[in-house]
Amino acid sequence: MAKKFSDDELDEVLSKIEKFDSDGIRFVHLKNNVKKNFVKIKIAEFKLKDILVFLDENALVQRIPFDDKPGFHDLTLYRISEKGRDLLAKFTREPNENWSKNSYSSNVSCQNCGYSYEVRVGYSETVKTWAKLQRCPNCAMKGTLETKIV
Repeated sequence: MAKKFSDDELDEVLSKIEKFDSDGIRFVHLKNNVKKNFVKIKIAEFKLKDILVFLDENALVQRIPFDDKPGFHDLTLYRISEKGRDLLAKFTREPNENWSKNSYSSNVSCQNCGYSYEVRVGYSETVKTWAKLQRCPNCAMKGTLETKIV
């Protein structure tokens, strides 16, 4: 089945479910939460159902049916699974992280002294062109940085 929704929509639903931790959230409350104006993305009910099916099929949430009835009963409970928590942790940034959507992470090392570190480079340039203009923070030699192959 082709995915019919964006990563932002997935993130919005997973984040809402995660907030209720081990207690979980009922479908009716989740449905009302993602339709309101204060969320990042408004999600229609039919799309929410597709997202929940996708999350359940991929074991990112635990679905606890109400009265063992199939389908989307308003009182069906959803809890985030350990796999879902791990996925959210990978995409969560700390407030002090210097990260922007206009850059990517790269590992570089100095050819002169061997010092290596991680740096964010803007999408408008390659690491190779960026490195030609930079000095090594350890030995201060200009133009000795190159991409570190791990």
